[in-house]
Amino acid sequence: MFNCCFSKKYLDTIITSVNPNEQNSSSSSPPSPPTPPTSTPLTPYEINKIKLNLQRMFDLNQSINIQEGQIVDEVFTRLKGSSHQESPDPKSKGWQNIVETVLGFVCVAAENPAIDIASILVIGVVNYLSDESVKFKDNADLYLDVDCSDVMGRLTKTYNATQKYLGYMFDDPNSYRDQPFSNLDKNYTLRDLIKNDVPEKGSSVYILTVQLNGRQFRQQITVSEMIKMQHWDICKIQDAHEKAPNTESDNFGLVFTPTYMVNENCFKYFQRARVFTKEFVGDGCRIHANDEVWALNPDYSHAEGFGNNNDDLTASYLHSMSSFIQQWPACIIAPWCITDKKAYNFRWYITEGNERPGTYQQHYGVANGEFMKWLFIDDGAGNVINTEGVLYRNDALTSGIFTYGKYIIKDNIIDDDGETVIIKNTDHIYMYPGCPDTVTSNRVYCGD
Repeated sequence: MFNCCFSKKYLDTIITSVNPNEQNSSSSSPPSPPTPPTSTPLTPYEINKIKLNLQRMFDLNQSINIQEGQIVDEVFTRLKGSSHQESPDPKSKGWQNIVETVLGFVCVAAENPAIDIASILVIGVVNYLSDESVKFKDNADLYLDVDCSDVMGRLTKTYNATQKYLGYMFDDPNSYRDQPFSNLDKNYTLRDLIKNDVPEKGSSVYILTVQLNGRQFRQQITVSEMIKMQHWDICKIQDAHEKAPNTESDNFGLVFTPTYMVNENCFKYFQRARVFTKEFVGDGCRIHANDEVWALNPDYSHAEGFGNNNDDLTASYLHSMSSFIQQWPACIIAPWCITDKKAYNFRWYITEGNERPGTYQQHYGVANGEFMKWLFIDDGAGNVINTEGVLYRNDALTSGIFTYGKYIIKDNIIDDDGETVIIKNTDHIYMYPGCPDTVTSNRVYCGD
């Protein structure tokens, strides 16, 4: 179990020396590189440059590892409470995938050549020690083909082995100068550290790298666990006093699963359209509300979103959406779009519990709002609400967290062929605020 003494307990298990050379002074003999070096031996200047960069990589890895340990505790406490069971060991191959995904993202997002090579060197070391684990059976510090107690144990074991191998390279750069490291179609050797300056501890690039790594690591740990738990799903709640297609009575406030709406007629029925004039979306107009939830479940709070601008109706509409989501974060509005005549939207509510609500139910468990604020980066209207959030609302729909997410239709159905779409939720600025379009998967906030 994790406890309030987690940080001290964790730090006691990791290598905390900042000198790679000191780590290996009393260790077993260093392993040979995969193949003997063939290039021209390094000069004294080149050796010193490589050692300086390895020293900085050692510091960077340590900062990242301490943060990742804290994130593991944070995530499993959020998902399962303070008395949760230990998180399962993802095993060597599973951890390789996490390392490749996290540091591969950092390579793209940091947009820094030194971070690029440093990240790929660490990926290469982890892959080498994992894929060729049999070579290190006689060196327990480097041998990764073992069962760890949990994800924390796997994190610590891999980190210590990686730092130790970097220490061997620090001790004797010439022996390891041609060892290949590759990922994302990029190939480097230890010699490439001569041409770069890994950021110094405390620099802005150093801090940004730790932040980006932490955000991506939080996503990898959280989403995979939420998928396994299958505790959350998504539904539509009828928000008008009318008969839904194929029903016989007023269904206001009742739950409908997305599978009910794969039929286009059902989808059009549940889609809401509002005339795009100041009388309907301008200052003071109530545009978004959770009346349908509140009416049959009065224990929940009543949330409303109002327009605030008669001169910029688009801004007014988005303000209402954002205000509503901040009050009621267990909601995803998508798809939505604004044309020259109307504004269209579709509201989905996130529910929680091991039993998913079925169609026509009145009572259901809406997901915890504070948890949703922690989970989501954005509000779906182009605003960042939590820079340390796990994922964007749009990506949540296809992440596997929600069984019904795959049934949600991607585009609105426009009433009039003559309407012209002005903006829509799939525009990058609204779908992924704070994340550049160069990042095409595993998106997290990069706006720092």
